Amino acid sequence: NEPTQQVVQVRVSKRETERAKELRKSSYGYMKEQQEKESWRHVNFFGPTTDDSKLVLESLISSSGRELEFGVNKDDYLNSLNAISKTRDDGVPAQITDLSREQLLRMSLPQQVQALMSAAHVLTLERLIELMPSSMNKEDDLLRELEKNAVLLQGCWVVKSELLYRDDPKQQDHVEKLRRCRYHILSRFRHSAR
Repeated sequence: NEPTQQVVQVRVSKRETERAKELRKSSYGYMKEQQEKESWRHVNFFGPTTDDSKLVLESLISSSGRELEFGVNKDDYLNSLNAISKTRDDGVPAQITDLSREQLLRMSLPQQVQALMSAAHVLTLERLIELMPSSMNKEDDLLRELEKNAVLLQGCWVVKSELLYRDDPKQQDHVEKLRRCRYHILSRFRHSAR
């Protein structure tokens, strides 16, 4: 048996690092190539007055005839569905936290105050009342909860260090140092304002 001869081509290529691979995959050319490979799917459009649309609409409407009761008022319900970020007159976003109004409504007053103060760190009473759900309790109850979770400093409520830096057994020394430093800075600020 005679050995057969074949032509072999050797192509040498660099080893691609993880970073180079990530950069290549995030490049415009790569994304464009992936987009062109993707197959298109044909979708039929039905206008609002077509029989198909009317049939789907009828299937969405309850046939029982009884009224449904909602646990929230209509404004809060619509606000929870609205994904548009609102801004105040001064341009500051109206929502400062990832919590939705619906989530806040399900919380007790102490939980609401803790969640908002943890997210904002510094709030005026007026701003906090704006952020609270409309079913908010009395202002006296709110002030009592604020005193537990924040300190009043030049007309603004500043979240307490205990709320920001929670106890962690693994980093207890570090957490305690952060609390003491923050307390010192706040007390210096309070005394300099006098």
